Amino acid sequence: MFHTLPARHKEDRMVRIAEEKELPRVNELRAQVNALHATGRPDIFRPGFGADLQAYAHTLWENENSDVLVALRDGVICGFACVEYVRKPETAYGLARAYYHVAEFGVDLPYRRQGAATELVVYMKQDAAARGFSRIELDVWALTRMHWRFTRRRGLKLTAGIWNCSFSPCRQGNAAGIAADARKKHAAAIKFSEKVSFFEK
Repeated sequence: MFHTLPARHKEDRMVRIAEEKELPRVNELRAQVNALHATGRPDIFRPGFGADLQAYAHTLWENENSDVLVALRDGVICGFACVEYVRKPETAYGLARAYYHVAEFGVDLPYRRQGAATELVVYMKQDAAARGFSRIELDVWALTRMHWRFTRRRGLKLTAGIWNCSFSPCRQGNAAGIAADARKKHAAAIKFSEKVSFFEK
């Protein structure tokens, strides 16, 4: 596969395109991210990390419009990013768009707060520019404040949000009960959540 940037070195550190033999290790880290999502939003994400999700890493690695990046420490893969090179034509609803999409992103727990995530972001910015993109987009689920702080401190700005609330459904055919539940705010068990998109330009 052709890639525009050489690996970026700093002492025993490196960020580069993953090799095929490294995809099982990448999947170990992807499983951590999936578990975080499944725990934080069990109403949306399925628990477990099945064969279909594992195969997705190989699909990205093989596709000419996507790649799998890895961050290393002393030869050990400690972080990863799955990226897509998106070019959308103009439609009746919008103009043509081109952006570098970060589909998945994570760092192994023992290696966090050691600069691996920042190095991945720096590499992705350089790679995006080299490929002719002027925009990076990253979808972030609002699971912890840490995710928000990291994206904003790396210069990414909030551009879009999906706001929703979940609540306990009332029993059908019980108008009196529905009215009573509506009057009792505590009975609704409303829970707000959000998914937002960030971009770096």
